[in-house]
Amino acid sequence: MSYFDICAASGDRVSDQVADAIRDALAGHRPGSLTVELPCHSPRTERWFDTLISPRRDDRERIIGATVTLSLTRTQTRVLLPDGAGRPAGLKADAAFVGEVTERLAGVGRILEQSAAEACSNLAGQLHRALGELDAVIKDVRTAVGHRQPGPEA
Repeated sequence: MSYFDICAASGDRVSDQVADAIRDALAGHRPGSLTVELPCHSPRTERWFDTLISPRRDDRERIIGATVTLSLTRTQTRVLLPDGAGRPAGLKADAAFVGEVTERLAGVGRILEQSAAEACSNLAGQLHRALGELDAVIKDVRTAVGHRQPGPEA
């Protein structure tokens, strides 16, 4: 499957803009790069990616292809409400459930922290942004059900 297939299947204006920019880069009509903000939402999280489209040239400046780079620019998590609104059927938002989910998310956070400590600077920055989003998700879930985060040990 190609970017053109994916863009055509999406059938929206932004995807058409991305496909046109790739065609222009391949045809040599795009002297520099173009960035398009591309929404990529899921049922619980709204995400936007910067899509950077650039012509690829050889050492003689001939067009040999196009580079398409996606970078996550921002996310917004939809909070699950305690009264059941916006929640998948059968999902319970009680204190025990929230405790279990947040503990699992905290475990993911520990893995990300360890990976960030061992990663190169670019990847480390991405992992730190992911950790920030993970912390925000945990806080939002706890807030949505009135679950209190344990305080420091006395």
